[in-house]
Order: sequence, then C-alpha cells, then structure tokens
Amino acid sequence: MKEEDIERVDALIAAELPDLVAQDQRRVDARKENTVSGQLRRALHEAGIRQRDGAAAAGISIKEYAAWTAGDAPMPTTAFDRLAELVHLHLSPAD
Repeated sequence: MKEEDIERVDALIAAELPDLVAQDQRRVDARKENTVSGQLRRALHEAGIRQRDGAAAAGISIKEYAAWTAGDAPMPTTAFDRLAELVHLHLSPAD
C-alpha cells in the first residue's frame, strides 16, 4: 500500500471514529433501559447475536436493526417477536 493511500485511509478512519464511538455508547445505553426493548437488547447481546444474524432473523435490514439496537428507531412488532423467540425470551401480555 502506498504512503498516500495509508494517509487517506487513516483520515477516513479518524473522521468516522467519533460517530462510531457515539453509536456504540447509544447501544450500551439502550441495553441498560428498564424496558422490554432494553431487556431484549440485553438478551441478544448476551447471546452474542451479530447484527447481520439478528436482522436476518427479524426479517429487517441491518440498517434498521442497527438503529433499533442503538435506540434510534422502533422495531416492528413482528420483528420484535422473532428476536424474542431467537433468544428464548418469553413475553406475555399484561392482565
């Protein structure tokens, strides 16, 4: 790899890094939520489910899955149910 190519890649990484760090912190915060969504995010994380695998299981795009895991977007109910089933998280309606 040429020196200028390395410098270009380094600059791209440096520009993208703050956004990636912020997105990761949002994911950590979203997993800590005291909500059903937070519980599902924790279960998926603890099970080691990768984004592409979670998205495929839920029947949604990786972009949609990533936004949900970061707490930036809602999850369709049917996708939520599929993910809960994937990690054997049993939810039942409140009486």
